[in-house]
Amino acid sequence: MKTPKSGRKAIFSQEQEVELVDHILKCSKQFYGLTIEMVRKIAFKFAEVNNLKHNFDKKTQMAGKDWFYAFKKRNPNISLRRPESTSINRITAFNETEVKMFFNNLESLQTKYQFDANRIYNVDETGISNVQRNSRILAPKGQKQVGMISSGEKGTTITVVCAFSASGNYIPPFFIFKRKRMNAQLLRGGNSGMIAAVSDSGWINENLFVDWLHHFISNAKPSVEKPILLVLDNHESHVSLACYLLCRKNGIILLSLPPHTSHRMQPLDLTYFGPLKTAYNRECDLYMASNVGQRITQYEVVELFTKAFNRISNIEKAASGFRAAGIWPLDTTKFDEDFIEATLPETHSISSSNVQPPEDEETQLSKEKRLITPEAQLIKPFSQVSQLDESIPLQEIVTVPQISQLKTRHTSRKRHSIIITSTPMKDALEEKEQKRKKKQHIKVNEKINSKNRSNKCVKNLKAF
Repeated sequence: MKTPKSGRKAIFSQEQEVELVDHILKCSKQFYGLTIEMVRKIAFKFAEVNNLKHNFDKKTQMAGKDWFYAFKKRNPNISLRRPESTSINRITAFNETEVKMFFNNLESLQTKYQFDANRIYNVDETGISNVQRNSRILAPKGQKQVGMISSGEKGTTITVVCAFSASGNYIPPFFIFKRKRMNAQLLRGGNSGMIAAVSDSGWINENLFVDWLHHFISNAKPSVEKPILLVLDNHESHVSLACYLLCRKNGIILLSLPPHTSHRMQPLDLTYFGPLKTAYNRECDLYMASNVGQRITQYEVVELFTKAFNRISNIEKAASGFRAAGIWPLDTTKFDEDFIEATLPETHSISSSNVQPPEDEETQLSKEKRLITPEAQLIKPFSQVSQLDESIPLQEIVTVPQISQLKTRHTSRKRHSIIITSTPMKDALEEKEQKRKKKQHIKVNEKINSKNRSNKCVKNLKAF
Protein backbone atom coordinates (compact mmCIF):
# COMPACT_ATOMS: atom_id res chain seq x y z
CA MET A 1 0.00 0.00 0.00
CA LYS A 2 1.36 3.40 -1.05
CA THR A 3 1.78 6.05 1.56
CA PRO A 4 -0.25 9.16 0.69
CA LYS A 5 1.84 12.11 -0.43
CA SER A 6 1.92 15.02 1.94
CA GLY A 7 1.03 18.47 0.62
CA ARG A 8 3.50 21.23 -0.12
CA LYS A 9 5.40 22.29 2.97
CA ALA A 10 4.19 25.59 4.39
CA ILE A 11 6.54 28.55 3.92
CA PHE A 12 5.67 30.26 7.19
CA SER A 13 5.13 28.61 10.54
CA GLN A 14 1.77 28.95 12.28
CA GLU A 15 3.23 31.58 14.63
CA GLN A 16 4.56 33.62 11.69
CA GLU A 17 1.18 33.53 9.93
CA VAL A 18 -0.42 34.80 13.13
CA GLU A 19 2.05 37.71 13.06
CA LEU A 20 1.03 38.51 9.48
CA VAL A 21 -2.67 38.43 10.37
CA ASP A 22 -2.12 40.65 13.43
CA HIS A 23 -0.20 43.18 11.33
CA ILE A 24 -2.97 43.29 8.69
CA LEU A 25 -5.67 43.84 11.34
CA LYS A 26 -3.66 46.54 13.15
CA CYS A 27 -3.08 48.46 9.91
CA SER A 28 -6.80 48.27 9.16
CA LYS A 29 -7.69 49.65 12.59
CA GLN A 30 -5.24 52.52 12.05
CA PHE A 31 -7.02 53.40 8.75
CA TYR A 32 -4.02 52.26 6.70
CA GLY A 33 -5.40 48.97 5.42
CA LEU A 34 -3.17 46.84 3.22
CA THR A 35 -3.98 45.89 -0.35
CA ILE A 36 -3.34 42.40 -1.73
CA GLU A 37 -0.12 43.61 -3.41
CA MET A 38 1.15 45.13 -0.15
CA VAL A 39 0.57 41.88 1.75
CA ARG A 40 2.36 39.91 -0.97
CA LYS A 41 5.38 42.25 -0.75
CA ILE A 42 5.48 42.03 3.02
CA ALA A 43 5.28 38.23 2.85
CA PHE A 44 8.22 38.13 0.39
CA LYS A 45 10.43 40.29 2.64
CA PHE A 46 9.35 38.37 5.73
CA ALA A 47 10.48 35.13 4.09
CA GLU A 48 13.71 36.67 2.77
CA VAL A 49 14.78 38.16 6.09
CA ASN A 50 14.18 34.85 7.89
CA ASN A 51 16.00 32.88 5.14
CA LEU A 52 12.94 30.71 4.58
CA LYS A 53 12.77 28.41 1.59
CA HIS A 54 10.13 29.75 -0.79
CA ASN A 55 9.10 29.86 -4.43
CA PHE A 56 8.11 33.54 -4.49
CA ASP A 57 8.98 35.66 -7.52
CA LYS A 58 12.33 37.33 -6.82
CA LYS A 59 11.98 39.59 -9.84
CA THR A 60 8.79 41.31 -8.62
CA GLN A 61 9.72 40.66 -4.96
CA MET A 62 6.18 39.52 -4.22
CA ALA A 63 4.54 36.37 -2.93
CA GLY A 64 2.31 34.62 -5.44
CA LYS A 65 -1.44 35.10 -5.77
CA ASP A 66 -1.98 31.41 -5.02
CA TRP A 67 -0.15 31.84 -1.73
CA PHE A 68 -2.26 34.88 -0.82
CA TYR A 69 -5.63 33.24 -1.44
CA ALA A 70 -4.52 30.09 0.39
CA PHE A 71 -3.34 32.32 3.29
CA LYS A 72 -6.71 34.13 3.29
CA LYS A 73 -8.55 30.80 3.29
CA ARG A 74 -6.50 29.58 6.26
CA ASN A 75 -7.32 32.80 8.16
CA PRO A 76 -11.06 33.48 7.81
CA ASN A 77 -10.90 36.40 10.27
CA ILE A 78 -9.55 38.62 7.47
CA SER A 79 -11.56 39.49 4.38
CA LEU A 80 -11.44 41.82 1.39
CA ARG A 81 -13.54 44.90 2.08
CA ARG A 82 -14.21 48.14 0.23
CA PRO A 83 -13.23 50.80 2.80
CA GLU A 84 -15.23 53.92 3.52
CA SER A 85 -13.26 57.12 3.03
CA THR A 86 -12.50 58.62 6.45
CA SER A 87 -11.07 62.12 6.70
CA ILE A 88 -7.91 62.83 8.69
CA ASN A 89 -9.97 65.21 10.87
CA ARG A 90 -12.19 62.33 11.94
CA ILE A 91 -9.25 60.05 12.62
CA THR A 92 -7.31 62.57 14.69
CA ALA A 93 -10.39 63.86 16.55
CA PHE A 94 -11.24 60.38 17.80
CA ASN A 95 -8.67 60.34 20.60
CA GLU A 96 -8.60 59.30 24.23
CA THR A 97 -8.78 62.82 25.69
CA GLU A 98 -11.92 63.85 23.78
CA VAL A 99 -13.69 60.52 24.24
CA LYS A 100 -12.95 60.41 27.97
CA MET A 101 -14.28 63.95 28.31
CA PHE A 102 -17.57 62.84 26.73
CA PHE A 103 -17.89 59.79 28.97
CA ASN A 104 -17.07 61.86 32.06
CA ASN A 105 -19.92 64.24 31.16
CA LEU A 106 -22.24 61.31 30.48
CA GLU A 107 -21.33 59.58 33.72
CA SER A 108 -21.91 62.73 35.79
CA LEU A 109 -25.35 63.22 34.19
CA GLN A 110 -26.23 59.56 34.71
CA THR A 111 -25.26 59.79 38.38
CA LYS A 112 -27.36 62.93 38.85
CA TYR A 113 -30.52 62.02 36.91
CA GLN A 114 -30.50 58.19 36.81
CA PHE A 115 -31.67 57.96 33.18
CA ASP A 116 -33.16 54.68 31.97
CA ALA A 117 -33.33 53.43 28.37
CA ASN A 118 -36.67 55.23 27.79
CA ARG A 119 -35.14 58.59 28.68
CA ILE A 120 -31.96 58.55 26.56
CA TYR A 121 -32.34 59.76 22.97
CA ASN A 122 -30.04 60.45 20.03
CA VAL A 123 -30.87 62.94 17.26
CA ASP A 124 -29.09 63.52 13.96
CA GLU A 125 -29.76 64.73 10.44
CA THR A 126 -29.17 62.90 7.19
CA GLY A 127 -29.67 63.83 3.56
CA ILE A 128 -31.72 61.94 0.98
CA SER A 129 -32.26 62.74 -2.70
CA ASN A 130 -35.04 62.34 -5.23
CA VAL A 131 -32.42 60.75 -7.53
CA GLN A 132 -31.73 57.27 -6.19
CA ARG A 133 -28.41 55.45 -6.00
CA ASN A 134 -28.87 52.53 -8.36
CA SER A 135 -28.61 48.94 -7.13
CA ARG A 136 -26.71 46.24 -8.98
CA ILE A 137 -28.60 44.73 -11.91
CA LEU A 138 -28.27 41.74 -14.23
CA ALA A 139 -26.86 42.60 -17.66
CA PRO A 140 -25.08 40.89 -20.58
CA LYS A 141 -21.63 39.62 -19.66
CA GLY A 142 -18.81 41.59 -21.28
CA GLN A 143 -20.86 44.73 -21.93
CA LYS A 144 -18.70 47.72 -21.06
CA GLN A 145 -21.42 50.19 -20.10
CA VAL A 146 -24.65 49.25 -18.37
CA GLY A 147 -27.29 51.95 -17.84
CA MET A 148 -30.34 52.24 -15.65
CA ILE A 149 -33.02 54.90 -15.67
CA SER A 150 -32.95 57.46 -12.86
CA SER A 151 -35.16 60.35 -11.87
CA GLY A 152 -32.62 62.92 -13.09
CA GLU A 153 -28.93 63.70 -13.43
CA LYS A 154 -28.62 65.72 -10.26
CA GLY A 155 -31.15 65.47 -7.46
CA THR A 156 -32.40 67.83 -4.78
CA THR A 157 -31.26 67.06 -1.25
CA ILE A 158 -33.92 66.78 1.46
CA THR A 159 -32.77 66.80 5.08
CA VAL A 160 -34.43 64.30 7.44
CA VAL A 161 -34.08 64.74 11.21
CA CYS A 162 -34.37 61.38 12.98
CA ALA A 163 -34.27 60.46 16.65
CA PHE A 164 -34.70 57.30 18.68
CA SER A 165 -34.29 56.19 22.28
CA ALA A 166 -32.16 53.39 23.69
CA SER A 167 -35.40 51.46 24.30
CA GLY A 168 -36.41 51.68 20.62
CA ASN A 169 -38.90 54.56 20.66
CA TYR A 170 -38.70 56.42 17.31
CA ILE A 171 -39.66 60.09 17.01
CA PRO A 172 -41.58 60.72 13.72
CA PRO A 173 -39.08 62.15 11.18
CA PHE A 174 -38.90 65.87 10.46
CA PHE A 175 -38.30 66.77 6.78
CA ILE A 176 -36.63 69.96 5.54
CA PHE A 177 -37.18 70.78 1.85
CA LYS A 178 -35.15 73.19 -0.24
CA ARG A 179 -37.84 75.63 -1.36
CA LYS A 180 -39.44 78.96 -0.48
CA ARG A 181 -42.98 77.94 0.50
CA MET A 182 -44.39 74.96 2.36
CA ASN A 183 -47.01 72.78 0.70
CA ALA A 184 -49.06 70.23 2.63
CA GLN A 185 -48.84 67.84 -0.35
CA LEU A 186 -45.15 67.32 0.40
CA LEU A 187 -46.18 65.07 3.30
CA ARG A 188 -48.45 62.94 1.12
CA GLY A 189 -48.14 59.25 2.01
CA GLY A 190 -46.31 59.86 5.28
CA ASN A 191 -47.12 58.55 8.76
CA SER A 192 -49.23 60.56 11.14
CA GLY A 193 -46.94 62.67 13.28
CA MET A 194 -44.41 63.36 10.52
CA ILE A 195 -43.90 67.08 9.90
CA ALA A 196 -41.98 69.16 7.36
CA ALA A 197 -40.49 72.63 6.95
CA VAL A 198 -38.61 74.56 4.27
CA SER A 199 -35.30 76.40 4.11
CA ASP A 200 -33.34 78.19 1.40
CA SER A 201 -30.48 75.68 1.57
CA GLY A 202 -32.44 72.53 2.39
CA TRP A 203 -30.34 72.09 5.54
CA ILE A 204 -31.20 72.62 9.19
CA ASN A 205 -30.53 75.90 11.02
CA GLU A 206 -30.98 77.25 14.56
CA ASN A 207 -34.64 78.20 14.05
CA LEU A 208 -35.56 74.89 12.45
CA PHE A 209 -33.82 72.95 15.22
CA VAL A 210 -35.95 74.81 17.76
CA ASP A 211 -39.01 73.82 15.68
CA TRP A 212 -37.84 70.21 15.82
CA LEU A 213 -37.41 70.47 19.61
CA HIS A 214 -41.10 71.45 19.92
CA HIS A 215 -41.90 68.37 17.80
CA PHE A 216 -39.68 66.25 20.06
CA ILE A 217 -41.30 67.58 23.23
CA SER A 218 -44.80 66.72 21.97
CA ASN A 219 -43.72 63.12 21.27
CA ALA A 220 -41.19 62.26 24.00
CA LYS A 221 -43.05 64.16 26.78
CA PRO A 222 -40.03 65.30 28.87
CA SER A 223 -40.55 67.26 32.08
CA VAL A 224 -38.43 69.05 34.67
CA GLU A 225 -39.37 66.37 37.21
CA LYS A 226 -38.43 63.54 34.81
CA PRO A 227 -35.87 64.95 32.37
CA ILE A 228 -34.67 63.32 29.16
CA LEU A 229 -31.07 63.12 27.93
CA LEU A 230 -30.62 64.06 24.26
CA VAL A 231 -27.23 63.16 22.72
CA LEU A 232 -26.34 65.06 19.53
CA ASP A 233 -23.38 66.31 17.53
CA ASN A 234 -21.98 69.80 18.11
CA HIS A 235 -23.23 71.38 14.88
CA GLU A 236 -23.77 75.13 15.28
CA SER A 237 -27.52 74.81 14.62
CA HIS A 238 -27.83 72.80 17.86
CA VAL A 239 -26.27 75.47 20.08
CA SER A 240 -28.33 78.64 20.50
CA LEU A 241 -29.89 80.68 23.29
CA ALA A 242 -33.44 79.84 22.14
CA CYS A 243 -32.56 76.14 22.18
CA TYR A 244 -31.01 76.45 25.65
CA LEU A 245 -34.04 78.23 27.14
CA LEU A 246 -36.55 75.80 25.60
CA CYS A 247 -34.66 72.74 26.83
CA ARG A 248 -34.20 74.10 30.36
CA LYS A 249 -37.90 74.89 30.55
CA ASN A 250 -39.01 71.42 29.41
CA GLY A 251 -36.47 69.15 31.10
CA ILE A 252 -34.23 68.26 28.15
CA ILE A 253 -30.54 67.73 28.94
CA LEU A 254 -28.40 68.28 25.84
CA LEU A 255 -25.04 66.51 25.67
CA SER A 256 -22.85 67.01 22.60
CA LEU A 257 -20.49 64.41 21.15
CA PRO A 258 -16.83 65.28 20.55
CA PRO A 259 -16.33 66.89 17.10
CA HIS A 260 -15.75 64.57 14.12
CA THR A 261 -16.55 61.40 16.10
CA SER A 262 -20.07 60.62 14.89
CA HIS A 263 -18.76 57.71 12.77
CA ARG A 264 -17.82 55.91 16.01
CA MET A 265 -20.06 57.39 18.71
CA GLN A 266 -23.37 58.42 17.12
CA PRO A 267 -25.94 55.58 17.53
CA LEU A 268 -27.94 56.66 14.46
CA ASP A 269 -24.82 56.60 12.28
CA LEU A 270 -23.65 53.25 13.64
CA THR A 271 -26.69 51.05 13.02
CA TYR A 272 -29.55 52.97 11.44
CA PHE A 273 -28.80 55.45 8.65
CA GLY A 274 -26.96 52.92 6.48
CA PRO A 275 -29.81 50.35 6.29
CA LEU A 276 -32.36 53.18 6.06
CA LYS A 277 -30.75 54.72 2.97
CA THR A 278 -30.36 51.30 1.34
CA ALA A 279 -34.06 50.61 1.91
CA TYR A 280 -35.00 54.07 0.59
CA ASN A 281 -32.98 53.55 -2.61
CA ARG A 282 -34.71 50.20 -3.09
CA GLU A 283 -38.12 51.87 -2.82
CA CYS A 284 -37.01 54.43 -5.42
CA ASP A 285 -35.94 51.61 -7.77
CA LEU A 286 -39.33 49.90 -7.35
CA TYR A 287 -41.16 53.19 -7.98
CA MET A 288 -39.20 53.86 -11.19
CA ALA A 289 -39.85 50.30 -12.39
CA SER A 290 -43.60 50.44 -11.74
CA ASN A 291 -44.11 54.03 -12.96
CA VAL A 292 -42.44 53.95 -16.37
CA GLY A 293 -41.43 57.37 -17.67
CA GLN A 294 -42.26 59.22 -14.43
CA ARG A 295 -39.78 61.14 -12.30
CA ILE A 296 -39.48 61.13 -8.53
CA THR A 297 -40.25 64.66 -7.38
CA GLN A 298 -40.25 66.19 -3.91
CA TYR A 299 -43.91 65.17 -3.60
CA GLU A 300 -43.05 61.43 -3.77
CA VAL A 301 -40.05 61.50 -1.43
CA VAL A 302 -41.93 61.31 1.89
CA GLU A 303 -44.08 58.38 0.76
CA LEU A 304 -41.06 56.39 -0.45
CA PHE A 305 -39.07 57.27 2.67
CA THR A 306 -41.97 56.25 4.91
CA LYS A 307 -42.08 52.77 3.37
CA ALA A 308 -38.37 52.34 4.10
CA PHE A 309 -38.73 53.86 7.59
CA ASN A 310 -41.58 51.52 8.54
CA ARG A 311 -39.67 48.46 7.36
CA ILE A 312 -36.29 49.30 8.91
CA SER A 313 -37.19 50.88 12.26
CA ASN A 314 -37.11 48.32 15.05
CA ILE A 315 -36.08 48.07 18.69
CA GLU A 316 -32.92 46.04 18.02
CA LYS A 317 -31.38 48.65 15.69
CA ALA A 318 -31.85 51.38 18.28
CA ALA A 319 -30.60 49.28 21.19
CA SER A 320 -27.55 48.02 19.29
CA GLY A 321 -26.69 51.60 18.20
CA PHE A 322 -26.51 52.84 21.79
CA ARG A 323 -24.68 49.68 22.85
CA ALA A 324 -22.08 50.06 20.07
CA ALA A 325 -21.44 53.66 21.16
CA GLY A 326 -21.08 52.68 24.83
CA ILE A 327 -23.84 55.13 25.81
CA TRP A 328 -26.41 52.59 27.03
CA PRO A 329 -25.67 50.48 28.92
CA LEU A 330 -23.00 52.95 29.98
CA ASP A 331 -19.55 51.57 29.15
CA THR A 332 -16.81 54.13 29.75
CA THR A 333 -14.16 51.61 28.62
CA LYS A 334 -15.84 50.91 25.26
CA PHE A 335 -13.00 52.34 23.16
CA ASP A 336 -10.05 51.68 25.48
CA GLU A 337 -8.70 48.90 23.26
CA ASP A 338 -8.64 51.28 20.27
CA PHE A 339 -6.52 53.76 22.21
CA ILE A 340 -4.17 51.07 23.52
CA GLU A 341 -3.56 49.84 19.96
CA ALA A 342 -3.03 53.42 18.82
CA THR A 343 -0.21 53.85 21.34
CA LEU A 344 2.51 52.43 19.09
CA PRO A 345 6.17 53.30 18.66
CA GLU A 346 6.67 56.29 16.39
CA THR A 347 7.28 55.28 12.80
CA HIS A 348 10.37 56.45 10.94
CA SER A 349 11.06 56.87 7.29
CA ILE A 350 14.39 56.20 5.67
CA SER A 351 16.21 59.39 4.74
CA SER A 352 19.04 59.65 2.27
CA SER A 353 20.65 62.26 4.51
CA ASN A 354 21.36 59.69 7.22
CA VAL A 355 25.08 58.91 7.04
CA GLN A 356 25.93 55.32 7.92
CA PRO A 357 29.37 53.86 8.60
CA PRO A 358 30.91 51.65 5.90
CA GLU A 359 29.46 48.16 5.81
CA ASP A 360 30.85 44.91 4.55
CA GLU A 361 29.09 42.98 1.79
CA GLU A 362 27.30 40.58 4.18
CA THR A 363 25.90 43.34 6.38
CA GLN A 364 24.76 45.30 3.34
CA LEU A 365 22.97 42.25 1.95
CA SER A 366 21.23 41.62 5.29
CA LYS A 367 20.10 45.26 5.40
CA GLU A 368 18.72 45.17 1.86
CA LYS A 369 16.70 42.09 2.71
CA ARG A 370 14.90 43.99 5.43
CA LEU A 371 13.82 46.91 3.27
CA ILE A 372 10.29 47.07 1.87
CA THR A 373 9.38 49.60 -0.79
CA PRO A 374 7.55 52.69 0.57
CA GLU A 375 4.50 51.51 -1.40
CA ALA A 376 4.24 48.51 0.88
CA GLN A 377 4.76 49.99 4.32
CA LEU A 378 6.89 52.22 6.53
CA ILE A 379 10.12 50.58 7.66
CA LYS A 380 12.12 50.97 10.80
CA PRO A 381 15.69 52.11 10.25
CA PHE A 382 18.20 49.30 10.26
CA SER A 383 19.62 50.50 13.57
CA GLN A 384 16.30 49.63 15.23
CA VAL A 385 16.17 46.09 13.82
CA SER A 386 17.74 43.32 15.86
CA GLN A 387 20.51 41.23 14.41
CA LEU A 388 19.65 38.23 12.27
CA ASP A 389 18.69 35.17 14.29
CA GLU A 390 16.66 32.04 13.82
CA SER A 391 13.34 33.84 13.59
CA ILE A 392 12.93 37.60 13.19
CA PRO A 393 9.48 38.93 14.20
CA LEU A 394 7.51 40.86 11.60
CA GLN A 395 7.37 43.93 13.85
CA GLU A 396 11.16 44.19 13.46
CA ILE A 397 10.69 44.61 9.71
CA VAL A 398 7.54 46.71 9.32
CA THR A 399 5.67 49.08 11.59
CA VAL A 400 2.03 50.06 11.76
CA PRO A 401 1.48 53.69 10.59
CA GLN A 402 0.05 56.09 13.13
CA ILE A 403 -1.32 59.56 12.45
CA SER A 404 -0.15 62.12 14.98
CA GLN A 405 -2.25 65.12 15.95
CA LEU A 406 -2.12 67.71 13.17
CA LYS A 407 -1.28 71.34 13.86
CA THR A 408 -3.96 73.50 12.29
CA ARG A 409 -4.04 77.23 11.66
CA HIS A 410 -7.60 77.68 12.87
CA THR A 411 -7.88 80.50 15.37
CA SER A 412 -11.38 79.58 16.56
CA ARG A 413 -11.84 77.99 19.96
CA LYS A 414 -11.44 74.22 19.85
CA ARG A 415 -14.70 72.41 20.49
CA HIS A 416 -15.17 69.56 22.93
CA SER A 417 -18.01 67.47 24.27
CA ILE A 418 -20.14 69.79 26.41
CA ILE A 419 -23.36 69.74 28.39
CA ILE A 420 -25.15 72.41 26.35
CA THR A 421 -27.89 72.95 28.93
CA SER A 422 -25.45 73.48 31.83
CA THR A 423 -25.68 76.81 33.66
CA PRO A 424 -22.24 78.17 32.55
CA MET A 425 -23.31 77.85 28.91
CA LYS A 426 -25.99 80.53 29.29
CA ASP A 427 -23.50 83.41 29.39
CA ALA A 428 -21.67 82.15 26.31
CA LEU A 429 -24.95 81.72 24.40
CA GLU A 430 -26.19 85.18 25.39
CA GLU A 431 -22.91 86.66 24.14
CA LYS A 432 -23.28 84.70 20.90
CA GLU A 433 -26.85 86.01 20.47
CA GLN A 434 -25.74 89.61 21.05
CA LYS A 435 -23.01 89.29 18.42
CA ARG A 436 -25.51 87.82 15.97
CA LYS A 437 -27.96 90.69 16.53
CA LYS A 438 -25.18 93.27 16.20
CA LYS A 439 -24.01 91.71 12.94
CA GLN A 440 -27.59 91.65 11.65
CA HIS A 441 -28.08 95.31 12.65
CA ILE A 442 -24.90 96.35 10.78
CA LYS A 443 -26.07 94.45 7.70
CA VAL A 444 -29.48 96.20 7.77
CA ASN A 445 -27.84 99.64 8.15
CA GLU A 446 -25.49 98.92 5.22
CA LYS A 447 -28.49 97.96 3.11
CA ILE A 448 -30.34 101.17 4.03
CA ASN A 449 -27.28 103.31 3.36
CA SER A 450 -26.74 101.63 0.01
CA LYS A 451 -30.36 102.29 -0.93
CA ASN A 452 -30.10 105.95 0.14
CA ARG A 453 -26.93 106.41 -1.94
CA SER A 454 -28.67 104.86 -4.92
CA ASN A 455 -31.69 107.18 -4.55
CA LYS A 456 -29.41 110.21 -4.22
CA CYS A 457 -27.61 109.30 -7.45
CA VAL A 458 -30.95 108.98 -9.25
CA LYS A 459 -32.04 112.44 -8.03
CA ASN A 460 -28.76 113.99 -9.13
CA LEU A 461 -29.12 112.44 -12.60
CA LYS A 462 -32.66 113.79 -12.91
CA ALA A 463 -31.55 117.26 -11.81
CA PHE A 464 -28.73 117.20 -14.36
